Amino acid sequence: MIEMGSRALGLKISWHFEFSRHNDRRESVSDLVCVDTGQQLCPGVIDHHQGKGEPSCAAKEVIDHPELIRDHLLGPWLQEAPQVPNAPSATILWCLLTHTSPDWDAVLASYLAVRIAEDGVVPEPIRTLVPQAVAWDQGCEDFDPSLQTISPALLYTIAQADFDEDCEKMAFAFRLLDYLHTCADNRGISLACDRRELYENHSEFGKVVRKLEADSAYYRSDVENGRTITVELLGRNRSKRAVRTLVCLKTPQSSLLKHWAHSIGVPGSDPPRPFECLVVPYGLLGRHPSGSGVHFKRVMISVRGDADVLLGDIGRHLELSEQQEREQRGIVQHGGARYPEISPSPDPWYDGRGHNYTIVDSPRGGTLLSYQQIIDCAFADYRFPQNTIAS
Repeated sequence: MIEMGSRALGLKISWHFEFSRHNDRRESVSDLVCVDTGQQLCPGVIDHHQGKGEPSCAAKEVIDHPELIRDHLLGPWLQEAPQVPNAPSATILWCLLTHTSPDWDAVLASYLAVRIAEDGVVPEPIRTLVPQAVAWDQGCEDFDPSLQTISPALLYTIAQADFDEDCEKMAFAFRLLDYLHTCADNRGISLACDRRELYENHSEFGKVVRKLEADSAYYRSDVENGRTITVELLGRNRSKRAVRTLVCLKTPQSSLLKHWAHSIGVPGSDPPRPFECLVVPYGLLGRHPSGSGVHFKRVMISVRGDADVLLGDIGRHLELSEQQEREQRGIVQHGGARYPEISPSPDPWYDGRGHNYTIVDSPRGGTLLSYQQIIDCAFADYRFPQNTIAS
């Protein structure tokens, strides 16, 4: 089929955005596009979490497979082009579904999908952001602690924390990407998209730049309130080595914790002493019913995307512990197993298979394990004294 979008076809389109906390396998549905969720790559479903092939991200899959968007939504009209049929007078409703708390990859992929559907092709200035999105999604992006260079991904990451609703986060990202597209088309603007000067005098984005500057102080506080430990992690060569690890004892204030941690590391150290591994909790739920400390809804364990250590075994062990907890509580989950070789759960711990085994994340519906149980399971050789976990 030819590269035409809804505009050239004279179609009137209205978009509706939805956000799901579930990552169930989804099949093609007319007038619906799933982005960064759905567990497969097929017409109308663009996901990259299958853990196959080279590192990727949803945005890259969108530009590599535009036909899965364009032909899926516009097939009946494109088949008749160039004799474009009479466009319907009624407005067509299209729905775009992604996950809750959309990250940079999700919002960039969503923007690209909309542009392909409406314009037929991806704007070149926005296409150039995709390699950076791969690095960002895989956790091996470049970060300038001086903040003289500020990537759009960094800007979005700090800004989205101010929005309560996912639709507001998506709208901000679209405004940012529209702005970058407009700047690229303006011959009077010669700045690259990562130059601080492009944003700091803007009425909306300038405020975000100032929040970036304030974030470093939050990071120092997060480190002071956390624990620095050394753990042994399994390397890609199957031997273990010591890894400096930051364990946050409460939800961090810094929105850029991992970026500061992987660059400057221990505040004030000269030369820098980066943290290689991070353990970060989110959403304090109170005391755990088992009496084993506090309970957070979400816990992430991560290393840089280009690290020489693996976290996959940690993810597997945590899911086995989680499944044991489900069975002890009599919890029955419905739906197909996401990782049947590990457990029957449709919403298990993520073991990082789509991120080169460098991220472990709790079930999207939340973990049943206490923070202490997670620490003990992940790092069997290191046990916190009971009174060190924040209450």
